[in-house]
Amino acid sequence: MFAIIGAAGKVGYSTSLKLREAGVPVRAILRDATKAGPLRSIGCEVVLADLQDPASLGRAIANAHAVQVICPPAPQAEDAVGDMRLSIDSLATALEQARPKLVLAISDYGAHLGEGVGMPSMFHLFEQRLRQLDMPKVFLRSAEHMEGWGLLIPAVIATGVLPSLHHPVDRAFPTIAARDVGQIAADLLLRANVNVREHIVHAEGARRYAATDVAAALSQLLGRTVIAQALPRSEWRESLRRAVSASTASLLVELYEAQSRGLIDVEPNRGELRHGVTELIEALRPFVIRPAEDETARALALVREYFASVGPTAEQFWRSFDTYFDEATVWENVGLSRTVGRDEAVRFARAFPVSFDHMRIEDLVLSGAGNRIHAERLDHFCTRGGTIVLTVRALGVFEIKGRKIAHWRDFFDTAGLLGAVGKQTA
Repeated sequence: MFAIIGAAGKVGYSTSLKLREAGVPVRAILRDATKAGPLRSIGCEVVLADLQDPASLGRAIANAHAVQVICPPAPQAEDAVGDMRLSIDSLATALEQARPKLVLAISDYGAHLGEGVGMPSMFHLFEQRLRQLDMPKVFLRSAEHMEGWGLLIPAVIATGVLPSLHHPVDRAFPTIAARDVGQIAADLLLRANVNVREHIVHAEGARRYAATDVAAALSQLLGRTVIAQALPRSEWRESLRRAVSASTASLLVELYEAQSRGLIDVEPNRGELRHGVTELIEALRPFVIRPAEDETARALALVREYFASVGPTAEQFWRSFDTYFDEATVWENVGLSRTVGRDEAVRFARAFPVSFDHMRIEDLVLSGAGNRIHAERLDHFCTRGGTIVLTVRALGVFEIKGRKIAHWRDFFDTAGLLGAVGKQTA
């Protein structure tokens, strides 16, 4: 079982979703119960714990094979350094108590530099404390998240100017989408070699971008010209104080000074480098999304959640009907059956001519417009132990209403399906 601390965040949710799509059990650990819905809907066990309460945190990760940890700074903390030290010590204490077989820590570019570089210096402390633990560790050092520019978009819309703390504005720097960090983390968790005591991985996007590239992407998304403009150093602290505490602002000023000197980068001659796949414009698109695009994004996310929720246990498979169907849901297996409502759908599934425990979905490709989503995939019908007893290639057309499937039509080779059923029931 994989325990993900901070599972409600962008990185943690991405890791959890990727692990669930791989069919493995996930315990999602978060502080705010109101954020648990999406995690439960993809089949995660949800446990509430506070990052700075080592006892509750230790209980939350007990019996986990591997634990992903993250130590996000509290932007409004009066003493940002002291607050982060408390979180680091709490995490380390909880890990010492639970003793998982593997720890994956989300760290930061520049964590190898030590003191004097602001936020990366805090992740240097994070790594140093975790190195004291007698267990295999993966340090996944993430480049700056592309989504951070989203905070500036209201000002960009108002003025046409993108203020940048990256100097000069045409110098490229490493950056990555948060969801790509989570997916890389999931891959590392699934493939980790627990015989290696420490593994350092750097994660950045497919290519590097400058602030001018960010302005160009926003120009395209907004349909107007956006100019990147270097914010004078004398204005950095005042500008940052509008969003964060004085203590956090000091760390960020140190960070961008180090960025301007070209210090925040991959540690030379150590570890490996992995690349995300999300382009900058796609990471920024949700921040300037139009209503129709927003509807499509929500519908795509719900269909992806649904397919992640149909295994790897029978309980999760049957619970998916309660979560995503209602009394009006129409489910058509074209040429085979048509049901209306949750109860009819469950009766059809229980009467399926091949006995199975749950399903596993592979090669899922989603596309759509508005609330209509196309889903091409391989449906594997599995025994309790995970053995595949039947595989069907299908193309589904979903119509989504709110958080429910309103209409689902599945198209497949009916003759081929019936032939396979005949062979496996003979």
